[in-house]
Amino acid sequence: FGSRQRAALEGLLPQASPTVPVGSVHAPRLVTMLRACLASISPLAARRVVSFGLARPPVTTFSGGASPLLPWAFRNIQTHVAPVVRTALCQARVGALPGLVGRCFGARWLLAGSAGLAAYLFQKRQSMATCEVKCESAAVCAAVPTPAVGSSSKSREGLIRRLFGLLNALLSWSFMISIWVGALALPFVLLAAVVAQQWQWAGALVGLFLWPHLLPIPALPFTRDFLFAGMKHWQGPPGTCRFLDLSGEEGCSEPEPEPAPGSAKSGKARKMYCYHPHGILSVGALMLLEQVPDLRCCGGPFLYHCAPLFRFGMDGLMAVKFGSVRPADLHGYMKKGETRLMLVPGGFHEATISCPGHERVFLKNRKGFVKYALRYGYDLVPVYTIGESDLAANVQGGWGWRFFLNNLGIPAVLPWGCAWLPLFPRRGVELVTAVGPAVKMPKIERPTNEDVSEHHARYVKEVQKLYERMKVGTASEGRKLEVW
Repeated sequence: FGSRQRAALEGLLPQASPTVPVGSVHAPRLVTMLRACLASISPLAARRVVSFGLARPPVTTFSGGASPLLPWAFRNIQTHVAPVVRTALCQARVGALPGLVGRCFGARWLLAGSAGLAAYLFQKRQSMATCEVKCESAAVCAAVPTPAVGSSSKSREGLIRRLFGLLNALLSWSFMISIWVGALALPFVLLAAVVAQQWQWAGALVGLFLWPHLLPIPALPFTRDFLFAGMKHWQGPPGTCRFLDLSGEEGCSEPEPEPAPGSAKSGKARKMYCYHPHGILSVGALMLLEQVPDLRCCGGPFLYHCAPLFRFGMDGLMAVKFGSVRPADLHGYMKKGETRLMLVPGGFHEATISCPGHERVFLKNRKGFVKYALRYGYDLVPVYTIGESDLAANVQGGWGWRFFLNNLGIPAVLPWGCAWLPLFPRRGVELVTAVGPAVKMPKIERPTNEDVSEHHARYVKEVQKLYERMKVGTASEGRKLEVW
């Protein structure tokens, strides 16, 4: 901090006064820790923190009844500690970042988080039906036993459960939108700090950018369950989000073609899950990651290398193994022999063409993932979510310049989801995510363009077959799959 900020910080603190011991209890540990934190900012502020005259608690016995010690502690924290914390966070005046941090960690956000946690625990305890319906038949190819999408497939909820579930859902989707916005905004914050010559903030942000690449991010499984439960409950009561696992019906897929001479596969089967459609928020992909937790989700290179907040959210709070679709990164994963990868072949182009009332995939000229699968011997597993395109409206047209932005790695989408929260997905949209049978791929060290085109056509055919099987009884039953 500079001289102006130090003077403002010291001027807002009360003058030093003799320390009043509280019986045999000295200053609270929180005050001691706060003094150590402020010592590097302002020695005078640290001395005043430790010199606060704390009110003596009333003499009390613990033989029975409620003790007034707790109200005394809260009163002293509110009177002495809270003003110092607010001063340290909000009086720095280095851009808008300190004020933003102070507001985000205010009391109302802590209360909201506690309420959301209580809502999740209440939902988990009171739940009588799950949101997933798994299909594990190995019979011949027949109609998928998809539950009806009417109200009979949804469990009824009382008013209290709906309110708690809505609170859990609001917090979960607020978190998801925040890490997306943070991923896009943080590089501009770093640029602003450099332009303003605020080198302390610039150095801290650089360290934040480097952290995910230098140190492992620990996963928190409890927050994973909390966030996934909230995102599913946003769509509606249990039964609105369903999951169909058809990967065991290997007989429904085409037989594996004969491999090239000397290129037979060996070892454990490797699978590359290919998700369709991208949509605006890829909610169905999150449902897949919940059901198959050992998948490595390969996203855009910018999100992996230049968006630390997104990495902390995915790797840490959601316990998702996140990766990159950059060619060098994909080569690294496949050379290491990772058995389960997931990517979205359509990418931002598929998000751009997303439109409610239409089922579209961007696959006609997307053949790179097939070439990788052939080179390293990965089977392709098609995954499709019906309802993904209905989660948000998206402006149509202007494909030329929008696809040009997509080629630069910029998502050219103009979405509007929920009517009163445009960045949130629409509520009440039923989602059916299905994992189809694996499309067997031979291992070809150097596949030719003819090899890639042949197996790409096989994969597109399997995606169309999966869609035709799973659309029965859904809102997309009368829609045709459009392949762009």
